Amino acid sequence: MKPDKTVITGLDMLAEDGNDYEEVLEDAKNVIERKVKEFGASNFNVIIALGKEKCDKAIFKGNVQDYYYYVLVVLSDKILSLIDEKRRGD
Repeated sequence: MKPDKTVITGLDMLAEDGNDYEEVLEDAKNVIERKVKEFGASNFNVIIALGKEKCDKAIFKGNVQDYYYYVLVVLSDKILSLIDEKRRGD
C-alpha cells in the first residue's frame, strides 16, 4: 500500500525529556518520528495528544474524551488541508 499521507497519533507520555510542556510535546514527536523512520516510512505527520501521567513536578489529569476530541479536531484539519492541496494540484 502506498498512501498519499500517513498520520500517526501518539501520547505526550512517550516523551523522554522536556523542561516545559512544549518541549515534552516536541520530544514525544521526535521519539515517534525516529521509530517510524526506522521502518523506512516517509511523508507522514505526527499528532501528539494529551495523556495522563504523574511525574516529579506535577500530576497531569485528563479525561479520555479530551484525547479523542483533540485527535478528531487535528485530523479534521489535516484532512481538509489535504483536500485543498489536491484541488490546487500541490
